[in-house]
Parts: sequence; structure tokens; C-alpha cells
Amino acid sequence: MRKTTFYFFLLTLFSAFNLLGQNTGPDQKIQRDLSRYFELPREAIFLHLNKTTYTQDENIWFKGYIYDRKAGQPFVATTNVYVGIYDSIGKQISKKLYLSKNGYFQGNIVIDSTFTTGNHYIKARTNWMRNFEEDDSFVQKIEIVDNSSFAKNTILPKYDVQFLPEGGNIIADILNTIGVKALNQNGYGEEIHKAQILDKNNNPIASFTTNKYGLGKFNFTPKSNENYRAKVIFKNGQESLFPLPLAKKEGIALQLKNNTLQEKIALVINTNKYTRDKIKKEKFYLAVHSDGISNLFDFNFSENNSVSFLLDKKDLKKGVNTITVFDEAGVPLTERLFFNSYDFNIPEIQVAKKVAAKDSVSLSLKIPENTSVQNNLSISVLPKGSISYNPQHNILSTFHLKPYVKGFIENPGQYFTDFSTQKEYDLDLLLLTQGWSRYEWKNM
Repeated sequence: MRKTTFYFFLLTLFSAFNLLGQNTGPDQKIQRDLSRYFELPREAIFLHLNKTTYTQDENIWFKGYIYDRKAGQPFVATTNVYVGIYDSIGKQISKKLYLSKNGYFQGNIVIDSTFTTGNHYIKARTNWMRNFEEDDSFVQKIEIVDNSSFAKNTILPKYDVQFLPEGGNIIADILNTIGVKALNQNGYGEEIHKAQILDKNNNPIASFTTNKYGLGKFNFTPKSNENYRAKVIFKNGQESLFPLPLAKKEGIALQLKNNTLQEKIALVINTNKYTRDKIKKEKFYLAVHSDGISNLFDFNFSENNSVSFLLDKKDLKKGVNTITVFDEAGVPLTERLFFNSYDFNIPEIQVAKKVAAKDSVSLSLKIPENTSVQNNLSISVLPKGSISYNPQHNILSTFHLKPYVKGFIENPGQYFTDFSTQKEYDLDLLLLTQGWSRYEWKNM
């Protein structure tokens, strides 16, 4: 009799949990999945190198900083960090273990006879990072040169222009925002001096330019099954034609409207009449999230073809946020990244040379306000005009940009140097053209 009662209790308990899972709505599941996926703290590592171009018998000196992205402070739990050097095809040349204390570590690697001239990569990671699907290790290209390595590149430029719709979808018969990315044959941005969007009759319907990194955007309303082209004039005067992707007959499009001088952002979700007639009874969800911290809103298209949200920046996590729209089954439909600069302060440290004597330089540092907080710094001193220091990331872009973007970023550190409204606008162009977040929903 006791066995029967026990089995009945287990069956009842299992049924209760099963019913509980069935009654969980898509909105609760989205927030639960986000929270669980980022429940464990995530590290970001930055290596401050003495330079990025070396010759034989020099030392690669570095100081490492480990950052807890969710807590916004040094990751003090980490004690062991692996730093390795790899050649241009990924073959490991050197790998050492370094001790970290209070979120910091330092060391050096000698460039000996095992290194050849050419490009190499320095990589830093922890064992904790292996718990996650995404690779959060730090990688920086370095170059080992001899005197013949500075020959000039004389290859004539070839250009590619990509048209990347905001959120990933171009929908017919509604206003769309289209990001532009212009690249040369080396994969770096190329400035467009002037461009026009032409319809099938070669009538101009929109125009745009780009910044020096080849990033720009424009708005237009495409018709279904109609081909559009862009007539592009690059900064050097070269002219080319590039096709735009066809607009989809059905779907929804996302638009972010951000005035960098205001404390709110507007999110507009649009669809066309053809789509609305099919989905007006369905429920959708808008999630604004970062590192497991999320804001969720439900909506539908029962009233019209457009739904708008006005959000306070102070209620969102500072730094990169991901904006995702889900259908009623919790399937993501459109997504884009957004940088929230509200209360994002970049402290400026003033450095002045006091005395230079023989092989020594005495420096003075002025650290802004709040002197009660302990500061941990590293300094690399090189001759004026040196071309031997050209890092891809700085410490701010490593902690606040790199973990969220899956594509290549040209000169990411410049967005956080002399931060301004123009830099914030250029950063938004970058995020607009980078597509979806590096965190894939199938893994969550």
C-alpha cells in the first residue's frame, strides 16, 4: 500500500510540473530563457600590449584586465589565465599560464628564433570561458617584421557595397531603413562620396553618403517584385552600380529612432496590409535585453499597420542592448543592436611628461574625481610618431562592444575615444549594419 501511495504521489507531482510548463506563456519563457542563459557571470578580457609590431629578440609585454560584464566590475574570482601566440594559420607557437589577482595579471613573452616574420595572433582566455557556447577570449593580431616588411601595397582597389536592412527584413510597401556597408578588396571600409537609389526606370528615389569607414543608411519604400540599384561614386571618383536585395511581400520591419541628445528612444514596428490581414489576431513580443537583463512588451497589429514604443534610456542597461521581436510562439522575427549611452561615462586621465633624463621618463597622472576608488592602470610609452602600436580594440570596446557583435569591426576602439554625439551616431551605424547579436536563440 505504501508503494502504491508513493507512486501516486510521484505521478501527481510530475503532472503538476507538466501542467505548470504548459501554462507558461511565450513572454514568461522568453524572459526565463534570457535570465537562465546569462545566469552565470560572463568574463571579458583585455590585454594592454606595449605595442603590436615587433622585431626578433624583443619582448611582448602586456597587462591583462578581466571584467564581469553583468556586475560592471573586475572579475575577481579568476586566478588562472592562458596566454598563447599563434601563427597566421592558427598553429600554436607559445602558451603560458599567468596568475590573476583581483581581476588583473601581467607578463611578457620573448620573441625568439621559433617566431618567423609575418602576422601572428596573441590570445588570452580562461577555463571559465569554456562553459559557454560563445568564444569570449581576447585575440589581437601582432606583426613580426624585418626591414623589408614595410613595402607599400600597390594593388588597385576593388569595391563591394552591401545593403543591410534594419532588423534583417526589407518589406514591400512600407518605409524601410537600409544600412550601407562599403568595403575594399581588403575588407576595410571605403567612403562613398555620393550615391542614388534608382528604380527600374532609372528615376532617383533616395540618396545617401557614408562615413570614412564606409557606413551609412537611407530610408525608402520599395514595391513588391521591383528591382532597385544604387549608383555609387566613391571618394576617389570611381563610379559603380550595385543591386539592392528584393523586398519581401510579407513580414514585419523594425525601426529605431534615437536622438542622442534626448533621454528616450522610439521603437517602431511596421508591417504592410497584406501581412496585417493574416496576423492581426496574433500576439507579438518586443524584448530589449542585455546580459540576461530584459524588458518585455506584448503587442498586436489589430488596430493598424504600425506599433510604436517610447522607452526611457535610464530603464535600459547601459552599453549594448539587443532589440528582438518574437511571434506568439517565441520565435525571433527581427533583431538589431543598440548602444545606450545614458549614464555611460568615460573617465579621462590626463598624462603629462615631467622629466626626461637619459633612458627614463617621469610622468604625472591626473585621475578624475572619486579618489576613494582604487585605480589600476597600465602605460605603454613609445617614440612620438611610432607606427608600431596599432591595436584592434581598446579596453572599453573590448568590454562594452566586442562581446555582443559577431562580425568584424574596423578600428572599434575609436568609437570610445573622445566620445561625442557624432561618435555615438557612427556607433549606431556600425550596430545597424552588423546584423543580429552573436547570441543565437537556438542555443538559448
